[in-house]
Amino acid sequence: NSDKAEYEANQLYMAKYMMNHIGEDFYGYISDINSRHISVKTDGLIDGYVFVDLFDLGFVYYPESKMISNKEKNIVLHIGSKIKVKVTDVDLANRLIVKKWKEQEKNKRKLIF
Repeated sequence: NSDKAEYEANQLYMAKYMMNHIGEDFYGYISDINSRHISVKTDGLIDGYVFVDLFDLGFVYYPESKMISNKEKNIVLHIGSKIKVKVTDVDLANRLIVKKWKEQEKNKRKLIF
């Protein structure tokens, strides 16, 4: 249908735009959390994904509330939380923008794919 075609075209344009911004930092808001990734929408309304190994970073995932927390670092993240991310990769074929959460860099952890 036309809505899906428009969505796919927008995703492609966003991915192409972000190819020129690989390595740059952006602030964004968490739009979804699950056990494998955090969906982040930047202030410029660009969607992307942060693939994380929550256990490796010391976080606990609470699926019923779509929240993660790390009591040791006193960090709680939920839908709507503002975080700083870095664009690390863009996959045009799948219209996927991959970001790294700045907390991963602090811990010297690698992005999990």
